[in-house]
Amino acid sequence: MASHQRPNLSIVELLRLRLKQTTFILRTLKNVAWTKLIGRYPGWVFRRYLTVNFLRSGNFSVQEDHYIQPPTGESLEAHAKKHSLAYTPAAIGVRGVPEFTLHEFRLNPEARSNGSVLLYFHGGGYVLPISGPGHVPLTLSCGRAAGVDTVIFLEYSLAPAVQCPGQLAQAVETIRFLLRQRQIQPEKLIIGGDSAGGNLALGLLAHIKQKHPQIPALDEMDGKQFKAVYGLSPWITMSTTAKSFPENEFRDHIAVKKMNFFIDLWNPTSDIWAEPLRADPAFWQGIAAKKILLTAGMWECFADDIIEMATKLKDGGADIELVKGEKEAHVQGVLDEALGVPQSGSTQRAIDWLKGLQMS
Repeated sequence: MASHQRPNLSIVELLRLRLKQTTFILRTLKNVAWTKLIGRYPGWVFRRYLTVNFLRSGNFSVQEDHYIQPPTGESLEAHAKKHSLAYTPAAIGVRGVPEFTLHEFRLNPEARSNGSVLLYFHGGGYVLPISGPGHVPLTLSCGRAAGVDTVIFLEYSLAPAVQCPGQLAQAVETIRFLLRQRQIQPEKLIIGGDSAGGNLALGLLAHIKQKHPQIPALDEMDGKQFKAVYGLSPWITMSTTAKSFPENEFRDHIAVKKMNFFIDLWNPTSDIWAEPLRADPAFWQGIAAKKILLTAGMWECFADDIIEMATKLKDGGADIELVKGEKEAHVQGVLDEALGVPQSGSTQRAIDWLKGLQMS
């Protein structure tokens, strides 16, 4: 099943969208000029200025967003064709769970089907599909750095068509499929995600530790651990009261208004699976990950929450590394990949961390 179905817009709706896009471009240019004038992003190349202000200036409805952006599967298939990569999609149907698709890129075509895997959950507030120019090449680079045989992207269903905890149920059934049908051992699995995808990765760990009341337990894990889990600028609480929100509101491309937009559409409950930050350090003792990496941009609104999450994981005994990206906005690495500019410091350190997994 596709992440979303592109809506059919009427002529009036299309005209309204074109008007919005024109206004959006003008607003972006005005914001770029203003932020450049006051020196809000010292040390940044112009393309970063432009992109962050571009993202800050958007004011589209979910219907318009889903019309403009292709479904996740289309972007993944297009990338595979463009770069002549070994690629296979597989639709997965499980009773009681919305149908989802796994998109497999074989980095080592000679490897066995139960070889090492990087399973990736993309960001976008559970509302937006994957970014073809950003998420896809960055994740494949992460897979190569980690030395895995295969990178698999979960094309989960987007809100509001499927709300919380639907995406977690799809992630749980993905793991069950890989362990049971593909016979992949947990110690050969690396789980990664950015923003909402990082939320999903941590929510998965929470579910393995203590099952979500609406989702079957992952008994197949049987006390085993994933090789590693990493989150790039993970979204780990629905609260927007951290000091880093007002401090970075005019630097980051996410802010309270945008987060409330995502939260309203996703409709989460206040629990440890949707908000991993709610769990105390003791909860994270003995979690199903041998190593964990979290990154936080020091110019992003999530910064304080991510730092607090890393502290809780460490206090719970997890082997956790926190990478702070100086002068970086939310998911800076994804943006830089899409822009074609040199990668940020946090992304380079994450790549080095992934390379180190080959030695463990």
